[in-house]
Amino acid sequence: FIGIYIVIRNYEGVIAIIRGQKVDSEVRADVFLGFSTVVFSLIMGFVAMKTISSFGPPPLKESHLFPIFGSNLQEISRGFLDPRRVYHAIRFDFFGKITYILLLFVPLLFLPLLGLYELIMCIPWISLIMLTQYSYLYQYGSFHAGGFFGPFVILAALVGAKKLLELNYSKATRLLHTLFVFGLIISLILTPLNPFIQRILPGIAYMDYPKPSPHYRYIEEALKLIPKDATVYVQSNVFPHICDRLNVYVWLPPDVEPEYALADIRHRDFYLRVINQRFSKVFEDMLKSGEYGLVVCADGVMLIKKGYKGEPILTAPYSVVYDGAGFPIVSGGVIYDTTSKYGRVAVHHTIDPKEVPFWFGPYVALPPGNYIATFRIKIDQFTSAYLLTLDIASDKGRVILGRRYLYGFEIEPGKWTNITVAFSMDELWTDVEFRGMRVSNFTNIYFDYVEIRQIEEPLWTYTYNFYDLDVENGWVKDGILRHEIWDSPVVFWRGPNATLSPGRYRVSFLMKVSSVSGERVIRLEVAVGGEVVESREVYASEFADRDWRWISMDFELDRQVDDVEFRGVDVCGNCTVELAYILVERVVK
Repeated sequence: FIGIYIVIRNYEGVIAIIRGQKVDSEVRADVFLGFSTVVFSLIMGFVAMKTISSFGPPPLKESHLFPIFGSNLQEISRGFLDPRRVYHAIRFDFFGKITYILLLFVPLLFLPLLGLYELIMCIPWISLIMLTQYSYLYQYGSFHAGGFFGPFVILAALVGAKKLLELNYSKATRLLHTLFVFGLIISLILTPLNPFIQRILPGIAYMDYPKPSPHYRYIEEALKLIPKDATVYVQSNVFPHICDRLNVYVWLPPDVEPEYALADIRHRDFYLRVINQRFSKVFEDMLKSGEYGLVVCADGVMLIKKGYKGEPILTAPYSVVYDGAGFPIVSGGVIYDTTSKYGRVAVHHTIDPKEVPFWFGPYVALPPGNYIATFRIKIDQFTSAYLLTLDIASDKGRVILGRRYLYGFEIEPGKWTNITVAFSMDELWTDVEFRGMRVSNFTNIYFDYVEIRQIEEPLWTYTYNFYDLDVENGWVKDGILRHEIWDSPVVFWRGPNATLSPGRYRVSFLMKVSSVSGERVIRLEVAVGGEVVESREVYASEFADRDWRWISMDFELDRQVDDVEFRGVDVCGNCTVELAYILVERVVK
């Protein structure tokens, strides 16, 4: 774009050259320099992509910059040519992006707008901001201060100031006053000192001021448990508190085996890479090796000791809240909502693509333990259909720790509803996601936040619906299994051949029955390897109001099995039976 700027600045010379007219040698040299710069940039870009690909993953492979457009360079390039995707990308957090651009121009009194040619060099950065879904790029105080944007906008401002000086005094004064007043108004509205704007706009300037908390006391207590002469592997943000000792490392030499390792998963330095070591990976491998035991596990502060086999000396439950608007969004955008916790929410509109992820991430660490994840969800119009799948995943989605299908009849339109998913972890995971998957488009769906809270009871939540079950006699409409009076009564559904560990469980079927003229409706069965271990007859009297009802029964397993079925069989011939989903929970004895 620098080359394009040089060419456009000398556009009269370009036209003269095309017409074969005589052109000054300096102008001809500038035109040649501009075109040469463009060609050289394209060649170097191609060489850079080939070089990067030869030493590792291709550019933009699984990048979080443009999930709306695709997950690799080819998909993203094609996506840029799709007007619908471009529209959704620009709409994503539109107010936040426009606010960021305004903040870039306010300190320069919008003078760069008078240097239009020079602003050509700012097009790449502004285009990136408007099309990305990675909010860190348009947080004030981040990348723009470097060579991406700063030098070019300053050059445009200088050219704008020069043009202003060329005007007559009265006209220049009026224009300058207008720009000053406009800049002052924008500054007063967007200043971090404005209490109404704090914690709404992204960026550290708009965060709340630091406050002392018990979390820092847990770090102090953990440090007291480490002997002065011990070899310690410690996270970089904690290192200053222990740097007066000799055997303390933020990078482990190959011949060093630390006696202790201290991590703070709440701090971003947990994921910091030092030379060739990422702290989170090294710490995770140490804990999973079996050679280390947990001495402290308190609010994300984890101290491990080599050879330790006892229970943690210091414990405290871990809890954290993630703003829905901060998640990478695949299908949808971000809007402002005054009823939400943080002022902004993620939204999936009915015109957005369906059967794809709504959001994913944030790839965070969680200590071993039992947890409840609470998703705050809202819809704006009633539907009884399937909405989306809420799950807790790790290892890039290959490990599903908990899952909950969500249906429209479970949520009152216009009101925020808390949907909980219980899950347990027996080891440290450093890439946990709280996802909204397989989203539908029956209504607009809003996501405010997800709260993760550690609990004592080893609970577990998992659901199965039409995605997992085999419908032998019946059909699926809007994500709901339906058996009509003309369908064969032998087997309604079977499956899902689930894998369960030993323990006691409760299985609950969310069902609705209508058109009942008899007493008995259906038999529900729990089968292992085809053999029924528990069953229950369902009767019409349980559906007196013909609304959705939970039908539950408990069962117990004495070993791990991988072929558990929750079946619906022997349906009555004169009723309509519907199944939304099956909920399986671990029962604490």
